[in-house]
Amino acid sequence: ADSAGAARGLQGRAPAAATALTIPPGTELGNRTHVLVFTENAMGEAAAGVAAAVADRVLPDVAVDGLSFIDQDLGTGELGGRVEWREPADRASVERYVLY
Repeated sequence: ADSAGAARGLQGRAPAAATALTIPPGTELGNRTHVLVFTENAMGEAAAGVAAAVADRVLPDVAVDGLSFIDQDLGTGELGGRVEWREPADRASVERYVLY
């Protein structure tokens, strides 16, 4: 749904004592931008609900290759030098590289 509730797609109902509902993995997002929660009773659904924006993110499914490092620090037990790698061919899901 959008923040106003247009294009809603029912994801489930939870009992009044519940404070969470799980949307199954693989549920199609389509053009929806928000999740909505409305209260409901035997008379029907409340006129207004609460909306939260969807942050649809995925973990990167690619890795660097060609990793190389030559220690140029002359001290024992110390490291220093340039770490190099080849970037993945598809960087669409990569925001940064993390070195440990």
